[in-house]
Amino acid sequence: MASEADLRARWAEGRASHGLWSLLPGAVTGEVLARTGADHVVVDLQHGAGTEADLPGWLQP
Repeated sequence: MASEADLRARWAEGRASHGLWSLLPGAVTGEVLARTGADHVVVDLQHGAGTEADLPGWLQP
């Protein structure tokens, strides 16, 4: 996955990024999506199955 600096530079140049939108909870889901080669992953807490309290467990450094 691209770093925040990489994404900001790409956007500043007017280039596109490719990402994924996740409604599925869990650290395993986050890990799988992070390894797909997408530039970013959006975790949808409004329409998905989790809450803000669940988020730290889904994300891994």
